[in-house]
Amino acid sequence: MMDGGISAAQLTARAEENRGVISTKLIITPTIGAGSTKISPKDGMVMVYIPPGEFIMGINPPAKGGFNSAETPLHTLDLHAFWIDQTEITNAMFAKFVKETGYITEVEKNGKAQVLNLVTYHWYTDKRANWKNPSGQGVDMSMIIPKLPVVQVSWNDAKKYCEWADRRLPTEAEWEKAARGPLGNIYPWGNEPPLSSRLNFNHHIRTPSDIGIYYSGISTYGVFDMAGNVWEWVSDWYKENYYSLSPRLNPLGPPTGQYKILRGGSWTSQSDMVRSYVRYPMSPESARDDFGFRCASY
Repeated sequence: MMDGGISAAQLTARAEENRGVISTKLIITPTIGAGSTKISPKDGMVMVYIPPGEFIMGINPPAKGGFNSAETPLHTLDLHAFWIDQTEITNAMFAKFVKETGYITEVEKNGKAQVLNLVTYHWYTDKRANWKNPSGQGVDMSMIIPKLPVVQVSWNDAKKYCEWADRRLPTEAEWEKAARGPLGNIYPWGNEPPLSSRLNFNHHIRTPSDIGIYYSGISTYGVFDMAGNVWEWVSDWYKENYYSLSPRLNPLGPPTGQYKILRGGSWTSQSDMVRSYVRYPMSPESARDDFGFRCASY
């Protein structure tokens, strides 16, 4: 029985209905509260329930410089209830998707994967790198370390995976609510500064770490790795002044744009970039060895 009260039999019945099979099994809707969990049948991901209601998004600019205007102003939004993956999508999960669909990622087609040089700390293009071989060194990480978050995936790749898994990418507002909680914490764990015991950041490990190991960095709702480890794609197009234009209820982002948005920072990020309100625009074809994702659903 899961935390949300859904049994394995009920999950099976729901999966049968999703495949168009008529089921006579009784499915009882459980009583669900903040932090309740369920299992996504397609890839085995644990998902966390985020309740409906208000939360605080963005930040007000400080009196002096050193802020990004795209993250202002501080504003209150009201979101519907939704579910979000408890962790980032792993190598093992992505491998299952590729095996079942034959999917080929964008960098496998275009050879434009970006890899961080750990000596100079400059990004460079490596035609050998891809999701199985993130650093271009010829090591199949999907087999050796299946619990690492998958990287070298573009926004388009992430979208295709979530569709296969019967989910979707979270909106930017959903992601930030799951990270900050209802009170608008600066970090998932609260307002205390980041420490290496809470997250993988600032080149402390110099590589992504297994998902779900930083218990002291977990968010208010019980979601792991929303600061550091790998940047995470969200669904929205980027517009610098969108916060001053967005609707208060369930914003979906601008209808079009040039860039998509990544959230949360990564193992390469310094402390100022792992704050939960930080927005990082990139082209949807971009892929690096610190870009990953998680999915969401209603």
